[in-house]
Amino acid sequence: MRQILWLCFLIAASISAAGVASAVGPNGAHVLFTQQVNGDNGDNGADRVTYQVTITNTTKGQTFSPPAVAAHRPEVRLFTLGEPASDPLRALAEDADYGLLTDLIQNTPQITGVTVATGPLAPGESTTVTLQAGPDEVISAIGMLTTTNDGFYAIDSVSQPTNRQVSINDSVAYDAGTEENNEQCGSIPGEPCNNPGVRAEANAEGFVHVHNGIHAVGDLDPSIFDWRNPVAKVIIERSSDQQQNQEQEQQPDDVPQPEQE
Repeated sequence: MRQILWLCFLIAASISAAGVASAVGPNGAHVLFTQQVNGDNGDNGADRVTYQVTITNTTKGQTFSPPAVAAHRPEVRLFTLGEPASDPLRALAEDADYGLLTDLIQNTPQITGVTVATGPLAPGESTTVTLQAGPDEVISAIGMLTTTNDGFYAIDSVSQPTNRQVSINDSVAYDAGTEENNEQCGSIPGEPCNNPGVRAEANAEGFVHVHNGIHAVGDLDPSIFDWRNPVAKVIIERSSDQQQNQEQEQQPDDVPQPEQE
C-alpha cells in the first residue's frame, strides 16, 4: 500500500498545475526550476523548433522521478555547483515533490516551455517528450534518483542541435546538499523505503555537489542502489516532421527545361 501511495504521489506531482520558483545566484543569474505540463510561454511563432528529448536511465537500481525538460533563456540555470539549492530544487531532490512550484510565480519570460513525463523512469528504460524552443534558447532536463536522500540528475543549459545534428548528453548524479546522506529508509521516498515527505536535514552539506553514491551506512544495499557515473543519457534531436519540412524548404526550385521544337 505504501508503494502504491508513493507512486500516486509521484505521478500526481508530475501532472500538477504550472509553477516556477526563483532565486538569484552568483553574478545576478536566475536559478530557477519550473514545472508546467506541456506548457509554453513562448509566442509559438514559425521560428520555434520542435525537439524530441529522450531520457534514458542508465543505472542498475535507481528509479527516476518523472523527467522534466525545459526550454529557456541562457541566464536561467537549474542550479550552481558549490551554491545552495533553491527551495524548489530541494523539494524535487529530496522527495520528487513538485508541489512548491505550483504555489509560486506562475509565469516568467525567461522560461518558454516545459514538459514533464507522465510517470517514473525505471532502470534501463527510456522516455521521450516533445518540446519547442525559440532562437538563442537552451534546453535543460532534471529528475530525482528516488532511492537517495537528495540525489538528482540534470543537464543544464545545453545548446540546441542544428539541422541533422543530434545532441547526446550524459549526466552524473548530483547531490542537492539539503539532506544528510544517511541512507535511512525513514527519509527516502523511493523503493524499497517509500517514505516521501520525511527529511533528514540536520547534517546536510548545504550546497549542490557531485553525489558520492550509496555506501551501506544505512538501510540501502550498494549492490542494488549504488551507481557509477554517468547515471542518465539525454538525447536531443529535431522532430522528424520538422526535419523533413526544413529539408523540403531548402531544396532548390526545379530548373525549367527548354521547350522542344
